[in-house]
Amino acid sequence: IISQQVNQFNTLAQELLAFAKGSSTLQLQNMKFPACIQDSLTSLHQNLVQQKMNLVTDFQGDALIQIDPSRFYRVYDNLANNAIEAMSDGGTLTITSQVSDDHLVMRISDTGHGMEAEVLTKAFDEFFTHQKHNGTGLGLAIVKSIVTDHNGHISVESVLDQGTTFTITLPILKT
Repeated sequence: IISQQVNQFNTLAQELLAFAKGSSTLQLQNMKFPACIQDSLTSLHQNLVQQKMNLVTDFQGDALIQIDPSRFYRVYDNLANNAIEAMSDGGTLTITSQVSDDHLVMRISDTGHGMEAEVLTKAFDEFFTHQKHNGTGLGLAIVKSIVTDHNGHISVESVLDQGTTFTITLPILKT
């Protein structure tokens, strides 16, 4: 886990530089989902347990997707960290997936404080931050950039005092 975290810090620094330059390069691999995120889930679960929060997963079906695993780890990590901050009084992070036609649809939901409509419309804007300690306003902008670089789509829905759900749709490789 320590080795993985060191690699992720290195990747994060490279991503910030690439984001600032407006360029990115992917090292794509064909990977089976959900197997490709098991290491991320292990790390995430440990983090949630330390925060006295729960992790629920429900993966419906397997899919072959083409991703850059270290870049996509940033997506899970950033969304999970945002969820942890939103659930400061405890809660549940739920990660689900389903195969729909030729796409994999993942949902990352928390039971946190949710977002107001005005915040929701700016969530993916660069340098926009709201009630976040030491936030740069780049986290969700980078998440969107990574998902878009993978020919995917990300959206967000939120209800005040009930939580937030991010939906990521990625193309599935034909086998």
